[in-house]
Amino acid sequence: MKWTIRYVPEFEKRWSRVAKGINSSWRVDETYIKINGRWNYLFRAVDKNGKTIAFLLRRTRGTAAAEAFFRKALCTTGHHWPKKVTLDGHRPSHLALRHLRREDPKWVKVKVRSTSV
Repeated sequence: MKWTIRYVPEFEKRWSRVAKGINSSWRVDETYIKINGRWNYLFRAVDKNGKTIAFLLRRTRGTAAAEAFFRKALCTTGHHWPKKVTLDGHRPSHLALRHLRREDPKWVKVKVRSTSV
């Protein structure tokens, strides 16, 4: 474990120089998984090529968790804004994007699609 803690940041830095960029079309979904006997929610985003953009594990599945996930996803992409975001039918994810649009006008330019709302 000490090896991982010491060398992973350097590996990520070097890998990011040669890795392909993330596509501007995101697919976002939430699912739940059991960890140590407790249910947790896994938020994840992938681009249209299947490359993982970000993921977030939370105990709750509300609007605040969805907002935190979108902020984290934006930070991991180096603040490269998506052009399209496809969400599943989970209502708090849609509400989170509405709240983020009020905070930052760049979210207004993002086209939000839904698979089942």
